Amino acid sequence: MRLPHGETVTVRRPSSPSAMSPRGDPLPFTTHTVEGCGFAPRTATEDVDRRDTVITGLTLYAPAGADIRPTDRIVRVDGTVWEIAGEPGDWWTPLTGWHPGLEIAVTRVTG
Repeated sequence: MRLPHGETVTVRRPSSPSAMSPRGDPLPFTTHTVEGCGFAPRTATEDVDRRDTVITGLTLYAPAGADIRPTDRIVRVDGTVWEIAGEPGDWWTPLTGWHPGLEIAVTRVTG
């Protein structure tokens, strides 16, 4: 599913431990973009010592086949950086073959 008014995100992927610069320093990450993404608020409540704790984040909706891995970080157009929380969910139906895309839980990276 392509979102016609979706956002283009930048995917930051950590370099493999063997990737080195000409000076022998490890390369920090590689980047690529994914077009046509959407975001929705994500909240959850948890009973901790009889208090509700609200954990907030976003759900990223990406097109089918988007190259996004659990170890990647997502950079939005506004410059905020988001960490992927778990495996991307790949939606498809075996009845018709419809493959709308990926659903990915992300949390804000601070600091």
